Amino acid sequence: MEKIIVRVPATSGNVGNGYSSIGLALHMYYTVIVEEETEKWRVNHAFGDSVPHDDKNLVVQTILKVNPKIMPHQLTVMSDVPLEKGLGSSTTAIAAGIKIANKLENMNLSVNDQINIGSRMEGHPDNIASAILGDITISHYEDGKTDVVKAHMPDEMQALVFIRNEKITQKKGMERFPKEIKFAQEVQTSSASNVFVAALMQKDWDKAAHMVEADSLIRTGQGNDFKDFKVIQQTAHELGIYGTYISGVGSSIITLGDYDHLTTLQSKIENNDQLDGKCRLIDLDRDGATIRGED
Repeated sequence: MEKIIVRVPATSGNVGNGYSSIGLALHMYYTVIVEEETEKWRVNHAFGDSVPHDDKNLVVQTILKVNPKIMPHQLTVMSDVPLEKGLGSSTTAIAAGIKIANKLENMNLSVNDQINIGSRMEGHPDNIASAILGDITISHYEDGKTDVVKAHMPDEMQALVFIRNEKITQKKGMERFPKEIKFAQEVQTSSASNVFVAALMQKDWDKAAHMVEADSLIRTGQGNDFKDFKVIQQTAHELGIYGTYISGVGSSIITLGDYDHLTTLQSKIENNDQLDGKCRLIDLDRDGATIRGED
């Protein structure tokens, strides 16, 4: 059979105040090569023993959830998306599984069908929408259906990703969020998100960047424990850079900007002994998940 190669970008969810709504695709990739049929599912990867090599692997579980009749195959996974670091590592596996199932069985799932499947599996649409579509996406998920708009970040935009050495699982991160929020805070959060999207559509990045940093549910949930964010944000402000936010539930901090500003910020972060982590300056992904066949 011809090999099928799927490539899915890393993603950042909860961009600014767009909690479980706004996602951003990043130029780091999870790649799956679908090889020959086998008696049992076999997944080759270098993640270690904590990630299954058989049908318990998330990409295989996704394939079978989309279509349980698909025969076992050998899969080879290569990835530079770090695990459990707020960069959509689980989303990449889910998106890849959806794409593979659609290809192997010629299911003709539309892009919206694929996003709906992924949103139902994850319970929120921000990461899966941007993983499949690329660039920045704004989504609404309700009753198993997702409405998505893909927007365009400025051409010169890059992301400086600070990946904390501390690992924060989804469960641990969610435990930091308040069980209830005040109505006034919800109004403030949603209005900031609205202005961010409107400014982005009008290509007013200066205003959009400030809205990224408006008080949000994410930082309220992290509380005073999240000192790395405050240090990076303050350092960025000293350089005149706005657009720093917490990606996902907190293992990564992202600052958006152009190359010249972000390289200066990167140098300062890497020389700051208060911060325990590493920086990566990366482009944004504009195209989303891709799939192709090779003879």
